[in-house]
Order: sequence, then structure tokens, then C-alpha cells
Amino acid sequence: MQQKIQSALTKAGYDSEPTPENLTSCFLDYVDAGVWSNLQYDEAKEDIRDGEITIPDMCRAIMKL
Repeated sequence: MQQKIQSALTKAGYDSEPTPENLTSCFLDYVDAGVWSNLQYDEAKEDIRDGEITIPDMCRAIMKL
């Protein structure tokens, strides 16, 4: 999983350790920027907390950018 996180962070232009926390921060930055029009920041944050958006989900979404 660490390799997937690293690939997603690299794709997004982030130079940070491949941790779930850094991936979540990256993902939420993109949500906040409006990259995915169907997601709002607070909603995405809640969905991540509740497990509705997972690490693999975030990796896939970022890799599609």
C-alpha cells in the first residue's frame, strides 16, 4: 500500500512521506480546490473519517488526474 500512496503523492506533485495522513491531506487539498465537483471538503473529510472514502479510493482518484 505504501507504494500506491507514494505513486499518488508523486503524481499530485507532493514530496512527502507516503503515509495515509499525507495522502489524506493531499486528497483534501484537491477536493478543496474543486477538482472533483461532486465532493465538498467537509463532506469528503467526514466520508474519510467514516470509512466511505478509503486509502485505495484516494489513490485511484489522484492517479486519474
